[in-house]
Amino acid sequence: MLRGLQELGWSDGRNIAFDIRWAEGSSQRARQIVAEVVALAPDVIVSSGSVATAVFQRATPSIPVVFALVNEPVAQGFVASLARPGGNITGFTNTDFSVLGKWVELLKTMSPTLARIGLLFNAPNYPIYDDHLHALQADPHRPVEVRAAVGSASEIDAAVDALAARPGSGLVILPDGGFTVTHRVAIQIAVERNRLPSLAPWRRFAAEGALMSYGPDTTDIFRRAAEYVDRIL
Repeated sequence: MLRGLQELGWSDGRNIAFDIRWAEGSSQRARQIVAEVVALAPDVIVSSGSVATAVFQRATPSIPVVFALVNEPVAQGFVASLARPGGNITGFTNTDFSVLGKWVELLKTMSPTLARIGLLFNAPNYPIYDDHLHALQADPHRPVEVRAAVGSASEIDAAVDALAARPGSGLVILPDGGFTVTHRVAIQIAVERNRLPSLAPWRRFAAEGALMSYGPDTTDIFRRAAEYVDRIL
């Protein structure tokens, strides 16, 4: 994002000032940060992930918000449509939920003996996943039984252990904003301890030991978001 803005002529301390905050995957911390940021009355806000975007939506109807790494922005009510967002919020989605089926198929291809796949995500902050999980379970053409492995950070070990205790299991780590990225080390330790085949949407998971990753280039998403910020300013 910062590099993209620099390439567009924005230089920190010369013609723009950045105020960068990180919620570390905590919804409580996100609410605190949003209140602080809105109070500063910036010219534009950039939010990463659905949790922060949802809080910003409730906090300000007027400050422009550019989101990145948000799943299903229409379904979550952030924008009216992809073609005409409306309101003060726009941005870039990172994963269409149709790719869920692709993740299941890829993991099944890599480990043909899989009989079930767990989906790991932070359920309290992403209730939208329930609808897609049910749709995936209802598809008669799916070659695997899909079960949800969800919870808070303190429940990661138990969720992965419970899934791995059933023979023929695998794990898909979902892109739920900052939670799975923030706790990726704990997730990977649990996965490796159980020798559980896993797939994640971000390359860094595979680079750090996961079986594989399949997803968008997040660097490119933020570069594109920088272009929107430039247009707004």
